[in-house]
Amino acid sequence: MRNLTFLSSFVLFAWFGATTPSHAASKKIHFQQSQALINFSSVEARVLSAALSAREFDFSLTSKLASSLSQAVSQAKKHVDKTTDLLEDSDEKLRPKLEKLRKNLVEAERQLEKLEKDLQNQVKPYMDFVENDEGDGEAPPSPNWEALKKHVAWVAQDLKKASQLQRNLAGRLRIKKLPVLRKPKGSRN
Repeated sequence: MRNLTFLSSFVLFAWFGATTPSHAASKKIHFQQSQALINFSSVEARVLSAALSAREFDFSLTSKLASSLSQAVSQAKKHVDKTTDLLEDSDEKLRPKLEKLRKNLVEAERQLEKLEKDLQNQVKPYMDFVENDEGDGEAPPSPNWEALKKHVAWVAQDLKKASQLQRNLAGRLRIKKLPVLRKPKGSRN
């Protein structure tokens, strides 16, 4: 019986002792991944704004950009959720800040949903009419370009807030910046 107690204690110690370092590393990786996705999303929002302002509007490209941005924000939110789930007891006081970060990403997602809806309801019918150059029939109303740009501006604002929160949290979670990749030595082969 005594050996069984010792063996079970040893197994529990080995199990939890072995998972703790990977748990902390996993939290850092998820946090860094969310940070990279938020930074990517911020740049993608500027590209989307430029696409909406372009002299020659390309509906297909703009729609793909909006979809890509939406996916990136969604993935960033998932990584923030994972980081929150992996918080250690000592970092529990940071949970409200991570929830605030998640809230900013949810707001960006909602704004992107509105943008995608407006692209489909306003811009697509208008562009289809213009591209088909149908002289007969009444043209659909011109899209509200300013409202579309406003959607993107709000997304950019939400992402900016998220990025600032993320920078503040990085130090508190003791997460260092990612190392710079050095130039490889030798040949490619």
